[in-house]
Amino acid sequence: MFTFFLQKFKGDRKYLTIVFFILFLVIVLGLITPRLLENKKNNWSSELSEKISRIEKSAIELFNEKQLRLEDVSSEIRKNLNVKVESSQSRFRSLVQFITQEKYSDYSIQILAPNGKPIVWNNSIAIPQNDIFPLSFPYGETFFYNSPLIIYLSLVDTVHIDGDVFYFTLSSPIEKKFIMNTKYSRDISFARELTEKFLTQFDIVYNPFTQKVKDGRKYSFELTNNKGNKIGIITFVRPTLTTELNNLQERASIAQSILIFVGCLFLSLALKKDFAKLKLRLIKLVLIIIFLAIFRYILFAIGFPAKPIEGDLTNPAFFSSAFGGGIVKSPLEFFITISFLLIISLFVFRYSVDYFRTPDRKRFRVLKVFLSIVMTILLLIGIRILSASIKSVILDSTLRYFREPDLIPKLTSLFMLMNVLLAGLVIILVSISFLLIAFKYLVFIKENYHKRFIYLCLINLLIIIGFYFYQNEPLIPIHFYILISASVFFLLYYLVFIQNNSPYFYVYSTLISSLITITLLNFFNLELEKQSIKTAALEINRANQDLMSFMIREVLDQSNNNPELKESFIRMTTNYDALAFRIWSSGPFQRESFNSKIAIYNRNKELIGQFNYGLTSDYDPFDYIKNVKENSSEITSIENPRDSSENVLLGIIPVYNREIISGYVVAAISYQLKELSQNNIPSFLKSSSEGLNSVVDLKDLTVLKFSDSKLANAYGSIYPSREQIKPILSAPLSIFNDAWLKLNIDGEYYICYLIKTFEPDHEEITAVLLQEKELTWNLFNFFKIFILHSVFILFLLIVILIFSSRKWNYSFRSKILSAFLIISVLPLILLAAYNRQVVRERVDSTIFSELKERAEYVENHLHTQINKYPDRDYLKAFENAGTELGISFTIFDQTDYLFSTDEQYYKSSFLPGKINPTAYYNLSYQSYREYLVKENIDNYFFNTLYKKIKIHDKSYYLSVSDSFNNLDVNYSTLEIDVFLFGVYSFAVLVIIIISTFFANQISAPIRQLTKATDAVAQGDLNIQLPVTEKGELGELISGFNSMTRELQRTQSELAELERENAWKEMAKQVAHEIKNPLTPMKLAVQQLIASYKDGSKNFENIFEKVSQTILNQIENLSQIASEFSRFAKMPSLNLEKLNLATVISDTINLFIHEKINISFNSELELAFIEADKAQLRRMIINLIRNSIQAGANKIEFQLTEENGFYLVSIKDNGSGIPENLKEKIFNSNFTTKPKGMGLGLKLSKRFLEGIHGSIELTSSDKNGSIFSFRIPKIS
Repeated sequence: MFTFFLQKFKGDRKYLTIVFFILFLVIVLGLITPRLLENKKNNWSSELSEKISRIEKSAIELFNEKQLRLEDVSSEIRKNLNVKVESSQSRFRSLVQFITQEKYSDYSIQILAPNGKPIVWNNSIAIPQNDIFPLSFPYGETFFYNSPLIIYLSLVDTVHIDGDVFYFTLSSPIEKKFIMNTKYSRDISFARELTEKFLTQFDIVYNPFTQKVKDGRKYSFELTNNKGNKIGIITFVRPTLTTELNNLQERASIAQSILIFVGCLFLSLALKKDFAKLKLRLIKLVLIIIFLAIFRYILFAIGFPAKPIEGDLTNPAFFSSAFGGGIVKSPLEFFITISFLLIISLFVFRYSVDYFRTPDRKRFRVLKVFLSIVMTILLLIGIRILSASIKSVILDSTLRYFREPDLIPKLTSLFMLMNVLLAGLVIILVSISFLLIAFKYLVFIKENYHKRFIYLCLINLLIIIGFYFYQNEPLIPIHFYILISASVFFLLYYLVFIQNNSPYFYVYSTLISSLITITLLNFFNLELEKQSIKTAALEINRANQDLMSFMIREVLDQSNNNPELKESFIRMTTNYDALAFRIWSSGPFQRESFNSKIAIYNRNKELIGQFNYGLTSDYDPFDYIKNVKENSSEITSIENPRDSSENVLLGIIPVYNREIISGYVVAAISYQLKELSQNNIPSFLKSSSEGLNSVVDLKDLTVLKFSDSKLANAYGSIYPSREQIKPILSAPLSIFNDAWLKLNIDGEYYICYLIKTFEPDHEEITAVLLQEKELTWNLFNFFKIFILHSVFILFLLIVILIFSSRKWNYSFRSKILSAFLIISVLPLILLAAYNRQVVRERVDSTIFSELKERAEYVENHLHTQINKYPDRDYLKAFENAGTELGISFTIFDQTDYLFSTDEQYYKSSFLPGKINPTAYYNLSYQSYREYLVKENIDNYFFNTLYKKIKIHDKSYYLSVSDSFNNLDVNYSTLEIDVFLFGVYSFAVLVIIIISTFFANQISAPIRQLTKATDAVAQGDLNIQLPVTEKGELGELISGFNSMTRELQRTQSELAELERENAWKEMAKQVAHEIKNPLTPMKLAVQQLIASYKDGSKNFENIFEKVSQTILNQIENLSQIASEFSRFAKMPSLNLEKLNLATVISDTINLFIHEKINISFNSELELAFIEADKAQLRRMIINLIRNSIQAGANKIEFQLTEENGFYLVSIKDNGSGIPENLKEKIFNSNFTTKPKGMGLGLKLSKRFLEGIHGSIELTSSDKNGSIFSFRIPKIS
């Protein structure tokens, strides 16, 4: 029964059945969803209790996992530290090496002596020494430690070393109190982790004395530590029925979307066979385009894949375009759309190539020439479409592809760069398709293809010139059109003249696509940078005071509603610097990276905490705002009388507690010209989504302010002379009073945008300059993206190598290619690794030298001060050194922080107050003079040089870091990696392509000889190879051709000799065999004559006897004749069961390396017949060889089934058979070839008739011939 059912659903039926089943599921899902929603409503009370219970249980399990990991690390530390150490020096070294291992980098570890003093610590300090004792919890028991910026899950335990009891603290961050929108910040929040997992808002109070909330809309439960003691409260919003119903409906919608997507896939499989039956290529292509377009819009309409896949890839904030009604509204949607277009372009290209290879019918010549011009114009339209697409990728995206901080960009950027590569490939394939048709339609140039190619290039060049000047606003320069067109024509030349059927064409096309798209990306990115100069000028010239006021009010209102801030004025232990930093980081100041400041004052208007981001001016806010209203913020503008370019907006709001002012919060924001050139703001604080700075780095800009044609202020890296500013003052202005200039200042070229404004008493000009990118920087941008593209191209190349043959055969070509790659690529890889190491060492050495030089400047300056002023306070000396030298540094007194030019980061606990343990060990115990270590803040890594200095016989430790000091390093680590990986990946790709080309060129004659030898083995002695090689290979091919000709001649002579010998032998045998019966016949006749003459009485008896004897001998002669007749017949056939489709395919493969296109079309995978395999192959070879000798360059085999027979038709585009010879082609000894024997078609006909088949000439004219043969099929 089951077998019967399967038989009914063979072939396309099974796909259609699946499609209808999926459609049924979609309908059923749509019908049952309302019932499920109703059921959810009715059972919500019981489900809510179960859901709350599950959430509580899961949250506790997640927390216990964190505790368990902390306990495991604690056990590991106790186990490894509980050892004997021989001396104090080796003890410290072993402890430092142990706790600073990479696996402990996410933990804060301190080891304390019996007296409670820290002796070893790792790079981060969670619990200060003063907060460890007295213990809040017993040893080995986990608890929460609430530091100013981070909440830690901690424990304190003991360990025995050399009989002494030592303490150690182990902490793991569980909740950051601040959020920074930077490229390097790590988000650590257990509350957010739970919120994202359970899709409801969580709030955690890390305090054992907190009570559960009594709000009925929320649910609270206790957090207990590893000993079962309460250490906190988790509260989450109870799931609501509305939310659950929406989630259920959303899940049903997602399920329907996935089912529809799968259904469309199976529908395409179901239509595949019907589609293959269509004959006209144009109809096929139109149907493919329509089907894929409908398929894509169905996916778009049902929200697939945006609904089931959530994340950055489906986030329109990264990229969104209005094209197609929003069909590319996210990076993933863009990828889906471009994938569909790629499939269409592959079909267009494939059908264009097939059409190009068909014989031209030589009709509509004028129309074809016109169409060739139209196709060339379409090439330029395709280039413009590609340019517009890439411009959209740059302008409609918040991603900055050339400013990614890492070699491997984020997933969204990676996806977009792959989309751009595929978009370029789509345009290239379609453009080549157009050019193939244009090339074919240049019919007025008849036979000379090279001449036709040159004419097409000239036509394209003329059209480029006309097309460019026809456009009102060309997107790209004219030389871009020429270069891109030249690249496409190069691929066309390769396709037409070199390899017309090579899978490597797609690799070359992808490589060209990469070069074109990266060039366009770089071009439009430079255009965007140019526009950003204008934006910068407008912002500098007229800052948006309303926007700044809005941001100040937002910050102040958030502060006023902050319960922790209100409570902090009651507690005396609050770190107000950390609180100011948290207010700054959580508001728009950090997000927009404006120079800003947050300050906190007590009720007496005394400053108690602040955080300053690039705002250098220091003002007393109460000098400008005298009266502050209750629960409202006051904002005023402050202008520096000594610097008119400086404008600060200042806002104050009072903080009330029980209707009494507890303190004040002050927010200040500024956009100052001089701060454009400030480089002391660390990178780990800069926002990743800052508006202006996201395109161009402000420190790269130079701003010139003119007042009444005089240079008033200049900020940046250059100060132009009078001659150099003349072009700015004399520039012709547009109707908007602005202008663009290109300036040459000291041999460097700058792009300049200037805008002129009119004040009541004077005129002002603001000019913003950006240095043009040098060639090295353009190469840097190019290789940064090409590295990613090259990975895709190499992957494509590997796929083609794998699938180019069904079985991997380690052939002569493979050996040559492997040898080439090993010889060339391996040294290149080793050289790349060596160069990378050398350059990195040089960079590290440069960093060390730069930091060391700054440290020596600071040390010498301190010594000079102390020697000159012996009574000067050390802290004052440190401050003077930082101010006068402009160098950021930190001083440690033994292991503890003492002074820093960037003290706010230490006061706010953003940076640890302990010296780096590795540096301390090497300076104190190993007597190093300087020591360079790599440190990190989250994912931001930087170098710090520590140096031991002495002031009045007292040792201090001086640290200088490249996170606060800008070093003069030629190349960053990223630039080194990009150049090395980019250049070498490009070189490897070129080497692979060239090696593949040469391996093919070298092994091609060998492969041709191999195939020709196989053909000779199958009986094809007519094969002749073209002699295109020189040297030994040419001699070998010539020898092979001579051998086949000699074999043909020898075969003919042997056949003639064998026929002659056979006839001689047969004559002898016939004479002998005939002679035997003739002798008795002669004697009998003689006896009969003698008896007759003698008149014998027994004549009748003798006559009867003699007659019988003669008849017997005549019978013997008849038998002899029959035996010789059977001997003269054709040899017997060796019949066997064969798959006709396989035999045809295998035979066609013998001609794969000849300059002829042989195709085999069949809907039948299995076509079993009974025949002699050797004679069948010889027949097919003979038919192919006849077509080649008739001048054909294309042969089509078609296998079909018809009335119990398999019908094979062989169609060629040769010269055809004259009408007067068609009736003679199957006759013996008939041939039109000078060296032909006239047996091929005769033997083929005899062979087919021997297996009850037939062969015929279906048609023949000047455009080619069609032969057909039939063979009975067997079950």
